[in-house]
Amino acid sequence: MLEAMLGEGKPLTLYGAIRLPKETDRTLPLSLWQRPWERQDAPGIHLRAPLGIDFNAGGQLLFTQAALRIYSPPSTDWQAQNGTFTPMNGYVGRLSIPSANIEVDLSADLEWGVPRAFLYARCEGVTLGKLTQLADLAGTSAISSVLPEPLRAAADALDRLELMDVSLNLRMKNLTPTVEGLTFTVGMPGLVWKVWEDQIVVRNIACRFEVRGTAPQSSLAVTLMGTIEIEGVPISVMARSAGGFSLYAKLEGEQTIPLEKLMKTYAPGVPPPSDLTVKTLTPARSSRTSTARERRRPRSWPTACARA
Repeated sequence: MLEAMLGEGKPLTLYGAIRLPKETDRTLPLSLWQRPWERQDAPGIHLRAPLGIDFNAGGQLLFTQAALRIYSPPSTDWQAQNGTFTPMNGYVGRLSIPSANIEVDLSADLEWGVPRAFLYARCEGVTLGKLTQLADLAGTSAISSVLPEPLRAAADALDRLELMDVSLNLRMKNLTPTVEGLTFTVGMPGLVWKVWEDQIVVRNIACRFEVRGTAPQSSLAVTLMGTIEIEGVPISVMARSAGGFSLYAKLEGEQTIPLEKLMKTYAPGVPPPSDLTVKTLTPARSSRTSTARERRRPRSWPTACARA
């Protein structure tokens, strides 16, 4: 993508800083999706070359301050002790979202000879008053319309939301960067979804909205993420609008579900087996009932052993 953006023989002005490590330095490792140039305090060679390319990213969205970034660790010995810092080339840019009156800085790895780029921004401390403030990202102000029907009014009534991340899929078309799609994730503190009365309640909800195309011809979908508890065991769940909001649940590591309590609650009178260590739980939700299928590994049954 960089080759197409630069054209034939277009010169770049490259500048930056060289930061040498000190014996007293303790450099924290990079987190997931974080790139070295986002840590200007980190030792190494930090270079930047403005690309001079601004473009409309759909509707009122504007992408500016595009630049090539280059990072190299200060030495192989330092890199061996700080394994998350490796030589890296990439893009950066700033996305303006007028409806929310905010700007986010995005970053992407550079892939040579490939006419596309995936730019990502992890947002920290970006709060919103209403979901409609993200209308420029979504291509519509009716963002809640893609949520499960019981959540729409409640989501619109929330007065504190958190923008967690934003991503752009760019592709070169006729030597012009074009947005093929974007996603943004919104945390919704206080929102709960009663999937099955008070038996299955989704809490800690975040919604990842996916926009395909650009406004005004864009389409919007959503993936809802959260947690439920079954007899005190926390389980991560996900549901997509494209799948009719059937739930997919995943345990974070192996968990033991107390089947005796579970059977007394949901099937009284049926003798329970021993507790099970469950790895994957897949609930399916319809408009009338909810069922669940489990792929599970039973705990060892107790046996008596004797030595001669």
